[in-house]
Amino acid sequence: MSHVFVSYSRRDAVRARELCSLLLARGRDVWADWQDIPPASKWLREVYDGIAAADAFLFLISPDSAQSRVCRLEVSHAVATGKRLLPVVLSPVPSASLPGAIRALDWIVIDDTAPHGVDAAIAEIMEALDVDLEHVREHTWLQGRAEAWRLADHDPSLLLRGLELVRGQRWLAAATGKDPVPTALQGEYLTSAQLQQAADAERLQQLYRSAVSRQLAAQADVVARRQPQLLDRSVLLAVESLRRQPGAEADAVLRRGLELLATTAQRLSVGDTPARSLTVGGDGRWVAACGDGRDASIWAAADGTPVALAAPVTLDGLDQEEPAEHAWASAVALHPFDDTAAIVASDGVTRLVSLPDGAERARWSGEPGVRAALFSPDGDRLACVGDGGAQVHDLVSGQLVVSVRAQAPAWAGALSADGRLLIVGTEDGRATVWDIDSRRELSAAQHGTERQVFALEAGASDAGVAAVALSSDGRWGASAGVDGAVLVWPVDGSRTPVVLQHQREVLAVAFGPDSTLLASGSMDGTARVWSLGDWQEVHRFSHAGAVSDVAFATDRVLLTASGDGTARSFDLHTGHEKTRAVHGAFVSAVRPFPDGQRVCSAAWDGSVHVWLPARGTDVAIPHQGGAPVTNVALDAEAGYVATYPTGHDVIVSWLDGRERGVLRHDDFLDDVVALRPVAGALDRPRVLTTCWDGSVTVWSPEGAVLHRFRVPARVWAVAVDATTRRCAVAGEGMQEAWTWTWPDHAGDHSASEIVGLVAVTHDAQVRTVALSADGALLVSGSDDGVVVVTDSASGVERHRLMFGNIVWHVAVTPSGHEVLVAAGNELVVVDARTGEIAARLPHPGETGIFAVDPTGELAVVLIGDLAPGLDRQAVVWHLASRREVTRIRHEERIHAVRFSPDGGTIATASQDRTARLWEPLTGRELVRIDHDGIVYAIALSADSRHVVTGSGDGTARLTLATAHDLIELGAERAGRQLTPEERRFYLPGDSEPSRS
Repeated sequence: MSHVFVSYSRRDAVRARELCSLLLARGRDVWADWQDIPPASKWLREVYDGIAAADAFLFLISPDSAQSRVCRLEVSHAVATGKRLLPVVLSPVPSASLPGAIRALDWIVIDDTAPHGVDAAIAEIMEALDVDLEHVREHTWLQGRAEAWRLADHDPSLLLRGLELVRGQRWLAAATGKDPVPTALQGEYLTSAQLQQAADAERLQQLYRSAVSRQLAAQADVVARRQPQLLDRSVLLAVESLRRQPGAEADAVLRRGLELLATTAQRLSVGDTPARSLTVGGDGRWVAACGDGRDASIWAAADGTPVALAAPVTLDGLDQEEPAEHAWASAVALHPFDDTAAIVASDGVTRLVSLPDGAERARWSGEPGVRAALFSPDGDRLACVGDGGAQVHDLVSGQLVVSVRAQAPAWAGALSADGRLLIVGTEDGRATVWDIDSRRELSAAQHGTERQVFALEAGASDAGVAAVALSSDGRWGASAGVDGAVLVWPVDGSRTPVVLQHQREVLAVAFGPDSTLLASGSMDGTARVWSLGDWQEVHRFSHAGAVSDVAFATDRVLLTASGDGTARSFDLHTGHEKTRAVHGAFVSAVRPFPDGQRVCSAAWDGSVHVWLPARGTDVAIPHQGGAPVTNVALDAEAGYVATYPTGHDVIVSWLDGRERGVLRHDDFLDDVVALRPVAGALDRPRVLTTCWDGSVTVWSPEGAVLHRFRVPARVWAVAVDATTRRCAVAGEGMQEAWTWTWPDHAGDHSASEIVGLVAVTHDAQVRTVALSADGALLVSGSDDGVVVVTDSASGVERHRLMFGNIVWHVAVTPSGHEVLVAAGNELVVVDARTGEIAARLPHPGETGIFAVDPTGELAVVLIGDLAPGLDRQAVVWHLASRREVTRIRHEERIHAVRFSPDGGTIATASQDRTARLWEPLTGRELVRIDHDGIVYAIALSADSRHVVTGSGDGTARLTLATAHDLIELGAERAGRQLTPEERRFYLPGDSEPSRS
């Protein structure tokens, strides 16, 4: 790099050479046109490059240089590039004859006549060149980089990055008051570099977030599929994925998880010991369980409030050789409908206590070693089963009714619905049915006592009979044996037992409410449902661990508890899993509440959970007959969904799926529109429908007609302005577009009652209409390719435009300044004020319907039916720049497209049986909603939080639409955060707990 650029007149060449020789002798690199310009070079460009490369600009003043055009060009370029200027006088000239930048500076004069005059001038030049030399050189370097960037049309690849950008920024910060001063180009260059580096960093961060998000989504999916007991972990991983970047993969995993994961109402605990003797009672008001070495725990089911027992028992001296001073609760039972609990101590003492005060009402002594206590379903009797056999007490008299002695310790017992029968299962494999009143054995069944598998892993029972049950009609007894068999027999002993076989020890057995089904759970990891009478297996539900307990919540819902850490419910009509509650430890018991909804489960870690069936992100809107739902409308704020299954009626439902009203018509419908409440007379929710009989009707959601007007044809196009007062329609075969304002009074209106009725005439059938947001403009398009822009109030035609194809769709941008027209293979942008065509946006096929986002920045256009194969994609345009932004694609034809009211989402409905939500600027799929039929219709709520879809499978579905809502719901449903260990495994380097 040259240090000095010398600008001189050719007539001063001799003196200029002498000066340059003196500078070269002092170690300064000099650029002058006699040495650096090749004969064939582009001379002026080379000169400018020489100036740009130099640290200082030496201007030799003489009468000739003052008049030189080239010298002036060189000075101008040196000033523009911020070079340090050093004027050196060879011959005196009037200052007025010099460029302004030179006049303003101090001059160095070479006096040839004075002794050492030249040497003195050279010394002064050298001193000037060395002032802030590092600053000058950095200026030269930065100006050269900035100039190259400017000449390359601001190519971002030429911007400074990393340490070079830091170098430039530090120089600029220290350049205040120094010569040469930073140039405007240098400032622009550094600012652009800083912005580009920030953008690059954000892009890298986005790529990182995207990669981590996709990895988390994949891990969440793997966990859900391979480790069902870790469903809560899968949900939390999907939540973390969506926090980093919304995407369809994590969205799908999270939605599937929420469809299954139970809503936990209460998280209770008996301490750090296994929870035993789980029971629900008092018509579902109370929950109770025991922990090893502790008193019973009883809670109010509604809010988890614990009951303070009046005389708690504790475990003292258990490990001492002397007898314990105090006993602990070995079993607890709750009265089925009364507020009473029975607590049986390890020493055999039974106490009856009142709830909620916990006061003792009665007590009696019995056999120690009780394993189970149970009230009869009628609440009149209490049975205790344990090492001493079984004892039954009458709760009214407090007297012992019967004491059943067995050859071996009893492990299980059950009472019949009327309290008359008792079944007991003992360690020696025998199950016996007793008539309590007569104290007579009615029948018995015998299991083998040898295990099929000798490994005694978690859940394996030491009992020959682990569980027994009596059918609700009192006809059947059943037992679960260590031999892997379920024995079922008539309680009167009239038949030999039927054997229903598992592959491992059977741990649980239960009859269905109507005595037609029997369920069993086994160490083989299955719960099986058997049909009584023909004894066929009708369902088999697999777990990843032993099935330790089974119970029927209703005649169609089976509950299971498993060693895989979950309690689950299964739909016996469909055979599908309905709900999964995650404990994280071996779940030993599950009990239904009388309401058939709530469930209680207990685990070996001491946890007791009260949970409700899973509530997913969807609400099904029921329809009779399964007709395709071809149109939908949604007003979430007003609390309704309007859906149209093929026929004559629109069903209006509350957001929870309950029916709110029916809009009854005399003919088929074309459109359903939700009208937002506005100020004044229209400050209530309304629904607009258009019908084949020509009626345009405004309804209350409850089904009352507010306004109705008829046109002389089937209405197949309708538009409403932002005030919802003005309406426009077109009908089949009509060569007119009609617009009007609804009157203030309700009713079935004639043409004379309609306010400002305007008819816009075409020469062909009108296919599409649109209104501006303020209702001032009506745009109509017809089959002969004509678009008419009309003043809605006066009916005065503003513009009439001719296109060569059918006009399929028109719209007015929110500002009202542009009209969009779908005609042929183009989306045409028309200036609404002048009628001039502003742009033509080409498409690969016939342009179909389209939607404009509420800001007017974007339009998304469907490729029409006449373009097979292309009708499965939509093109997103940026209207201001006339630039295609992205394309979104389905696997089959797209039927409908919408923007969310906030413009942040595109919604599509497709022949491929899915509705999808997309990110408009990237085309990235955010949400996929699956149906079992073609999805014809889609609509979004005003706050963009909900989407409703209508399908050929006969269903409409209301779905949560935003990642934010899903994240909150997933975090709440999981009931915890990722543990530090989980975060280290799945998110290494990101150990901070995420916010719930």
